[in-house]
Amino acid sequence: MGKASRSKRQVSERDKEAVRLSSEIVLHPNMRETFLMTRQGGFAGLLESLDLTRAGWEKGFEPAFKNRWFKDIIKQVAEDALPRIWAIKAVDILQYGENKRPPDDAPQVSGINLVKRKLCADLSSPLWSALIIASLARAIGTNAKLSFDSNEWSEASMQWMALDKSLMTGEGKAFAEQLHTLDREYLDNALKGLLATRVPHAIAELSVNTLDTEFFSA
Repeated sequence: MGKASRSKRQVSERDKEAVRLSSEIVLHPNMRETFLMTRQGGFAGLLESLDLTRAGWEKGFEPAFKNRWFKDIIKQVAEDALPRIWAIKAVDILQYGENKRPPDDAPQVSGINLVKRKLCADLSSPLWSALIIASLARAIGTNAKLSFDSNEWSEASMQWMALDKSLMTGEGKAFAEQLHTLDREYLDNALKGLLATRVPHAIAELSVNTLDTEFFSA
């Protein structure tokens, strides 16, 4: 499909809601440190110069949902991850790293159970898109930092760093295209499977770092 056709695609209300939920997560104080762009120095200075607001991020990121590949991979990841979400137990997935088993009445447990019910009830829920974008955010931020600190910058390293910038600054069109390139040229089209297996862990991380967002009350 040509560029003209893509530009005429409308972003649905569900996708706009997904972007709104995502902006609160991506720009959350506990998430911002995930990204290479927020590292002290020139990157942070560039970010501050943009005076980025949630509304600005949302407007800039919406075009990602005009990209057919991006829409398709979110749908495919949701379908593949659904059985894993159905099977999760909140108290178990919160025991990652050095975390101890939380009490059954911990707010994170309640938040995860609420999101689990809504995800399992509706594969087209905007919560799925927000969750997958949040999972991508963690992977991108981690790999961008590792790439930047490595002794050699490969083409794949540059792609991770470009994704870090486009996600943090809300450049949705560039983000979707860069993600497709990363998957096709450097991940051997394995991104869908990687994301599907990571989604339960992403929910746990979000419940710890962004429990105060609408994602856990939408």
